[in-house]
Amino acid sequence: MKKILLVDDSAEFCSFMQEFLETHGFDVITAQDPLEGITLFRKSMVDLVITDLKMGEIDGIQFMTLIQESYPEAKVIILTSSESEEDEFRSLDLKADEYLKKGTSLKIILKRIMRVLEQENKDSEEVLFSKREGLTIKKRTRQVYKDNELIVLTRKEYDLLVMFLRNKNRVLSREVIFRSVWNKESQLVDSRVIATHIKQIRAKLSLTSLYNIRGVGYEWAE
Repeated sequence: MKKILLVDDSAEFCSFMQEFLETHGFDVITAQDPLEGITLFRKSMVDLVITDLKMGEIDGIQFMTLIQESYPEAKVIILTSSESEEDEFRSLDLKADEYLKKGTSLKIILKRIMRVLEQENKDSEEVLFSKREGLTIKKRTRQVYKDNELIVLTRKEYDLLVMFLRNKNRVLSREVIFRSVWNKESQLVDSRVIATHIKQIRAKLSLTSLYNIRGVGYEWAE
């Protein structure tokens, strides 16, 4: 199930869109303040962000900039009532995946969301790299190369490595890691299981980019 973060200062709009998107099979979390949205984004494995532009102290452009500083590959759709051509230009200049006006039919909004997520699925077939670590990952065949040498990883080790490389320079909590890789709820997190697998990855690949963030989780810094 794809997870969407919806950020809009209107509680009524958030509730309406959340209900609509959930009826179409999405997992939706909402924030009525961009700062809260940033916190949720960092704590959750979000597939898509939908944000308004005109919101309190931090607007949608600033919110989008803050997200992209730590996660340049984030998928973002702007959904706004702004009539400003400058707002649209700035949003697209920051590489927003879509720019939609509130009042656009729900059918069209849903179609655009599906298109962005389909593109993400295509992107997931790409080859992943870490220049610093000399790593190449061929996702279609699940092969991992270290300095052009094939390294055999277990399924969970591979899934962990891909997750970190797709979230470079972003702190991932143990709860997010466990829920994403082991598909279990956060209250069942076993920190020892995660630590053991990460220790094995570090040993097999001689990693220097994967850091423990005390009391929180892990970060691939590159």
